[in-house]
Amino acid sequence: MKYTNFRRAAIGAVLVLALGCILLLRDPNRVWGERDYLLASAATILIVLNLGASYYMDKRNHEKSLKAR
Repeated sequence: MKYTNFRRAAIGAVLVLALGCILLLRDPNRVWGERDYLLASAATILIVLNLGASYYMDKRNHEKSLKAR
């Protein structure tokens, strides 16, 4: 089974996390405010939902292709 959607979502998640790490490393002494925590938690939730949805879509597409055979 090819996980094309899942791969795309995983690559996007890695890029978002890498960008977040780069932004944190630019100014490590910065004090986080409530807005920063909300943005980080929202990004985490969106990444998890995106990965789950893409995995489900790949699984469903694979099952459809097996039925078509």
